[in-house]
Amino acid sequence: DVESRGLGDVYKRQFEYNPSRCTTIKAVANGNYHAVNIFDRITEEGYSAQRTEFGLSLSAHHSFTDWFSIYALVREDLVDSKFSPVMPSAGVEFKPLAEEKLYLKVNGTRNYHQPTLNDLYWLPGGNPDLRPEEGYSADVSAEYSRTMGRFSVSGTVTGYMSWIDDWIMWRPSEFRYWTAENVKKVFSRGTEIDLSVGYFHKGLKVNVSGNYAYTRTTNEDPDLPDDESKGRQLIYIPVHKGNIMLDADYRGFYLYYVWSAVSERYTTSSNQSTRHTLPAYDIHNMTVGKRIKFGKDYSVELAAKINNVGNRKYQAILWRAMPGRNYLFSVKFSYN
Repeated sequence: DVESRGLGDVYKRQFEYNPSRCTTIKAVANGNYHAVNIFDRITEEGYSAQRTEFGLSLSAHHSFTDWFSIYALVREDLVDSKFSPVMPSAGVEFKPLAEEKLYLKVNGTRNYHQPTLNDLYWLPGGNPDLRPEEGYSADVSAEYSRTMGRFSVSGTVTGYMSWIDDWIMWRPSEFRYWTAENVKKVFSRGTEIDLSVGYFHKGLKVNVSGNYAYTRTTNEDPDLPDDESKGRQLIYIPVHKGNIMLDADYRGFYLYYVWSAVSERYTTSSNQSTRHTLPAYDIHNMTVGKRIKFGKDYSVELAAKINNVGNRKYQAILWRAMPGRNYLFSVKFSYN
């Protein structure tokens, strides 16, 4: 049996100060409380744990000109009466073309992430001895948007790098269930691309969008000198992943279509065993529906969804087949 309780943002306050038209200073304080109770009736073992979190951040943003600005942030967290390392971040933003909505951004930050209560205590597989993740990351991005009559275009290209010590990862164990553990040192880098084209005319809205992610996340410091995982991709993380989406709406009728593709994934840290490689796959999902309003306050939405339209056979996790073509019908009532 598992019982998890959380009160979310128990406390949150924000203060903003503008010493000038070009400068904004913000201070944010927040608090959270989490509790988990786990009991395994078979083994008669369990855990009961609580966590109290408080965070304080101070940020400043300053625009030197219409095309150049900088920001800086410092955050400190208090978790169960223990302070985390100070987490600073900073960045700059350029707008090189005055007449175009083109923005170039550069950011850098220090990262510190506590393991979740599930990471620590989930049965089976939680690890109470997990260490927090610590590291540094940097990214560079370009954002562009433009409206041309009934058409709109937007896109973002981002490149990033992260160096993380004690990366927390769940992996299959010899006991046939997954366990959480720390990977000593991980180097993650990649590129993300998002594109979107929209059209609007007389109540018809059509948006076609797509995204692609190239991700290399490798173990750079294995525990043993002859460990074959050195420099290899972490398990279950695809190098290539992408989606293409169509969203259309006309007078309350709507269509949402998604094509998702994932490259092959390794299930062993050596990346060499073809027996333990999950092949690439792509799936299609489609939803059609109708929204109907009754007066100003009531509405009903009828929807039909087809998952895995092509009835593709694939596995997201080794030896666990995913569902073939399946259907979902729903009726949603709303009151405003």
